[in-house]
Amino acid sequence: MKHPEFVEIVDLVENRLSASARKTVEAHLGKGCKSCRESRDWVGKTTRAMRAQRLVDAPEYSIQKAVSLMAGRKRPSFAEWIIAKLEFDSALAPQQAGVRSGAVAERQWVFSSASCKIVLIMDKRKEGNVLIGQVTPRAAGEALPASFLIEVLQENRIVAVKRTSDHGEFVLSPVSGRNLELRIHGEPESILVEFEI
Repeated sequence: MKHPEFVEIVDLVENRLSASARKTVEAHLGKGCKSCRESRDWVGKTTRAMRAQRLVDAPEYSIQKAVSLMAGRKRPSFAEWIIAKLEFDSALAPQQAGVRSGAVAERQWVFSSASCKIVLIMDKRKEGNVLIGQVTPRAAGEALPASFLIEVLQENRIVAVKRTSDHGEFVLSPVSGRNLELRIHGEPESILVEFEI
């Protein structure tokens, strides 16, 4: 008997062969054809792996990187990042007279670059810290691009990614740890914000 076609082996594994075709292919395999048995075993393993696979959506960072590559835009090199200047940190602000406790559920920062202001609020919740932010124009009346790609990195590993709304707003969770970087990809500049919770 001649070797069955590969598609017949696939149909055998997936139980799609007619009774007569099934007998013919099984008889061939029963005679000890090593290459056809290896094909059957490989198709079986691959089919089981595909059925067990739990597909998830690609991370937003991957999608945006693919889109930017397709559009011919390159990611900024480290030398091209604008480092935002810290203008306000609520943890460093003096306590008000008469306040019993300095414990606050939120921490706030304001950063600035040549063209933008970045306002960050860390809302500490039971389920984890939520970083709420907004990128706004530095000068009144100026417009910003419709959307920025926001990345939060910890130890050079991306831990959260989000696109801003049309108003420059974003919410990221959970976010925790020290030595965090917020990277804001956009025009006219890409901004790097460094902060600690």
